[in-house]
Amino acid sequence: MDATLNHEEELLASSAGRVADDLTKGWEEPSEGSTDRAWRILADSGLLNLRLPEALGGGGASAVDAALCAEAFATRLSRVALVGPLMALEFVALSGGAGDELSELGSGARRTTIALELGLSDVMRHSDGDGIAFDAAGATQALMLVPDRGKWQLAVCQLGDEVPSADVSRRFASLSKDPPSRLAAFLDHAAFDRWRAFGLTMLCADMVGAMQAALNMGVEHARSRHQFGRPIGSFQAIQHLCAEQHVNLEASRSATYYAAWAVDGLSPADALVAARVAKAYVSRVSTQVVEAVMQIYGGLGQSWECTAHLFLRRVLADRTILGDDRSQEVALAPCIGGNGRQMSDST
Repeated sequence: MDATLNHEEELLASSAGRVADDLTKGWEEPSEGSTDRAWRILADSGLLNLRLPEALGGGGASAVDAALCAEAFATRLSRVALVGPLMALEFVALSGGAGDELSELGSGARRTTIALELGLSDVMRHSDGDGIAFDAAGATQALMLVPDRGKWQLAVCQLGDEVPSADVSRRFASLSKDPPSRLAAFLDHAAFDRWRAFGLTMLCADMVGAMQAALNMGVEHARSRHQFGRPIGSFQAIQHLCAEQHVNLEASRSATYYAAWAVDGLSPADALVAARVAKAYVSRVSTQVVEAVMQIYGGLGQSWECTAHLFLRRVLADRTILGDDRSQEVALAPCIGGNGRQMSDST
């Protein structure tokens, strides 16, 4: 694969960043008006249904394109729901359904995100409402999976009240206790593996964007903050700290882009392995990067006024969703043999 972005991908990332900037302006607290506007803009820009087939009114874009958009939104710490809806609508694309109801989900006429287990470790697989909607700002319903004769049937569950979360830049909501409405759309196990690869990759892209924005903040502070008559960025300790985190960031980005390419370019099983490797690595180093930025800020970095803590909250939440680094390593152990299993158990 070509590891560099082509001109179209660079333009897409830039355009997504401009949309995120427009949506972020003036949005201090989500309101009905701001979320209505956000979903309209996402739908009109084509970002909401980016991955849906053209037959359903979507863009038919690659997973790399979707990752670039998620990364661009994360660098702005956007409160607008994008990763959750993209993960939900990937279900629609993989199910092969093409009815009017599915088209409405893709167009944003029905504001849909993804339903997760309360532990945030996996996609919902039951129908008793005991779960949580992820990235649910402005959403009214969430997609979930219900086991059905060896396959997974898509179902829609209505949302309840907002659920408090450490990640204050995103909305989480409870699920209604009412039985979900089943759709005429199914996923087999291979399609579900491909969806998990996509979901893990989107979370990695979100963490990469948060890391990039946080590190940009730290570097700018190191340039402007003076101690002993010199910018603190001139001190070797700060330089080394920034350089180490830049290496972590770029390694995370490379792993994420490869996993995104694998979603479309490899078999479901191989794509899932690539996504698990990326999630395991990015989950671990993302906290190191943002915590290092907080160290660069010194005492200010531990205060509410310094927005670095918002990025830390974001990556800590993303780290747990669909399984943290430890759970990914455990899942990967059988794929890499006895030595890999021993390494994972001793980590």
